[in-house]
Amino acid sequence: MPSSPAESTIGSLRDITAIEPCSCLQGSFTAPMASLQRFYKFAVLALLCCLPQAHAKPGVLHGSRVPSVAELCSQSHAALLAGKMILPALWHDLLARSVPGRHAAGSPVAAFYAATAAPHLALLLSVLVAALAALVGVIALYIGRSLQFKTRQHTLEEVLRDRTRELELSREAFRIRNLHDDLTGLLNRNGILKVLDREIARAARNGDALTIVLIDIDNFSAINDLYGYISGDAALFQFAAILRNAVRDYDQVGRCGNGEFLAVLPGLTPCAAQDRLPGLHNSISNVTIATEAGTFTLTCSCGAAAAFLTGTPPTAELLLGYAEQALEAAERRGSDQYAVRLPEMGALPQKNGNTRAGAH
Repeated sequence: MPSSPAESTIGSLRDITAIEPCSCLQGSFTAPMASLQRFYKFAVLALLCCLPQAHAKPGVLHGSRVPSVAELCSQSHAALLAGKMILPALWHDLLARSVPGRHAAGSPVAAFYAATAAPHLALLLSVLVAALAALVGVIALYIGRSLQFKTRQHTLEEVLRDRTRELELSREAFRIRNLHDDLTGLLNRNGILKVLDREIARAARNGDALTIVLIDIDNFSAINDLYGYISGDAALFQFAAILRNAVRDYDQVGRCGNGEFLAVLPGLTPCAAQDRLPGLHNSISNVTIATEAGTFTLTCSCGAAAAFLTGTPPTAELLLGYAEQALEAAERRGSDQYAVRLPEMGALPQKNGNTRAGAH
């Protein structure tokens, strides 16, 4: 009974594999004998992988007749005997059809297929891989630059916020220094006049009352002459602290000159001002000051102006003028005096003899 094509092919492969290529190679081919033998076995293994495709689809393969396995084995055997390392051309096409040969990971057939693939396919694959690598590189570069830009932008924003915060703090510190007296820590003349303008506008808008008090330390220049300017500065500092503690929390106090101070008392009516001024004067006058040069007593004179502000508000200069008139009236009586001027009612006499000196 004739054998099947598969049995015939297997028989042919058995005959070929039984041949030892080393017995056919003599002379100068003795050195590469082991390599040729491995290549021979490798070629036979490749054919074994291609065997199912060769018998399953006989006929035409890419326009050429598909040879039988026996023919391919004979051609390979003849090529090896002749000392040629060139495989028949149809082997490449046949191996390309071999699914096991292409996908057997780590197999010698897969390595053989990779080594014998068509050059134009390898070039195309190389181009595709290079293009993909270039695309990935461009994307990675873009992402890297984007992250670098965002990081730098975040850093710049933080630096900008820090600089802005420092500028605001510097501006606030400058504003405070510009509006406050360095020696006493109270508002300076510019600062207290700004407060006075604001309180006049607020009182006029709400029809509220406002009282201001001018305070002048009696004979302060004599203190500087007698005890020195350092002791005079210490006296001003201590007197300012006493004055600050003598008024309400929401009242404002500032230093207007060498020994002159101004207190702005919002909401204090003219009647309340006449009652409040004696207690204020009693708190800040006839106080003991201790300095390195010695201990002495300070007295002061006070002149207040109080009024309800309705309609068109008076200017700060006008209200200060009334307070100046009251202070001059108090100082004409001597040291340690106080007086209140009510702009709408003229100068009024003070209660209880007007002065603490008169009570002695």
